[in-house]
Amino acid sequence: MRICLVLFAAALGACGGSQRDLPGPEDTAEPLASIEDSLPVRFSGDDAEHEAVAMDVQKSINPLENDLTDLEVAFRLRDAFIIKPNGAHFEIDLVDLDGAVFVDEAFQLIPTQGVESAILTREVSEGFYTRTYRLADNDMARMRAVEQVLVQRKAEAPGESVLNLGGGAVSCVRPGAEPPDAYSLTMYFRTAGEVDFVPMTTEIVMERFEAGPMAEFWRTCQTQ
Repeated sequence: MRICLVLFAAALGACGGSQRDLPGPEDTAEPLASIEDSLPVRFSGDDAEHEAVAMDVQKSINPLENDLTDLEVAFRLRDAFIIKPNGAHFEIDLVDLDGAVFVDEAFQLIPTQGVESAILTREVSEGFYTRTYRLADNDMARMRAVEQVLVQRKAEAPGESVLNLGGGAVSCVRPGAEPPDAYSLTMYFRTAGEVDFVPMTTEIVMERFEAGPMAEFWRTCQTQ
């Protein structure tokens, strides 16, 4: 399975690339689908790092082996940026080769506190911070329904579906802060509290825009 990943809320959408069946135990991870061709962003790291991240994602988020109702998400941002209230989300969709859509769901995530994680602690550096989120209680049944559809399609139409995973953090500039010239975001997942988070991608970086839709990332947060 190719897991397609899109991080920025301003440009969410399905990735392109080859399409394969949902994974079985014998499947191996494929390289992350790049969004650099369609967005003014770049990933840190080289192809080897991207492939290593993809393998960890495959093991951690495989919806046929892991319970996505236990999904937790973390975001690492620069200090100058704040995630807006109700701004964190996770998306999942399943489509067939002919374009038929079987799953197209977006989940707004709720913030959590006191989450312990060795990798999140290790990856925080000067000028950065992390925030953690989980699936809301009232979304558990909807996620279970999604998982049932994935299992059904695996049984009924092997080799004819592609799964797309996405997420994002709608953010703005902290009042009084001087934002840097580059916006940075790293997104992490885990599907069980007894395992640690894994990055969904390497760090993704976008150079500053003064106009156009991407300029929204550099607007100051509105105070109430």
